[in-house]
Amino acid sequence: DTPFGARMLTALSSSLNIVVLFGLGRLLFKKTAFALLPPLFLLTDLLFYVQARIGMVDQFLTLFMLLSFYYFLKILDDTSALRSYFLVGFYFGLAVAIKSVAIALLPLYLFFITKNIFQKQISIRRGFCFYGALILPSPLIFWFSYGLLGFS
Repeated sequence: DTPFGARMLTALSSSLNIVVLFGLGRLLFKKTAFALLPPLFLLTDLLFYVQARIGMVDQFLTLFMLLSFYYFLKILDDTSALRSYFLVGFYFGLAVAIKSVAIALLPLYLFFITKNIFQKQISIRRGFCFYGALILPSPLIFWFSYGLLGFS
């Protein structure tokens, strides 16, 4: 309830953004030297520091979108990891509960999973598992945070 508490959580979220961005770089580039580039580019952005210290929710949105995208890339690498299917939906739901702009990731997810189903890289059953894990948590988390707990 204090400004310090809000700023501390935003600073923690900003620090986690850098770590998750490094993890995304490892998934994409497979080499540590190249994986260091995305977090270094983020650290050169002055707006990142401003957002990290003023206590706005944008850093949380970025963190949950990055985590959702991280687990989505893990699904594309290893389609057998059921935990990743759930975590994509969970973090996507948290991101949508924070700000509705996170829905911009939905067409990307649906396109790539549908493409992989048609190319037979993912079974139809896994595809529907992904659709359910992606679509079901979003309204449930939204309802829980706004309806049940009374936040507005």
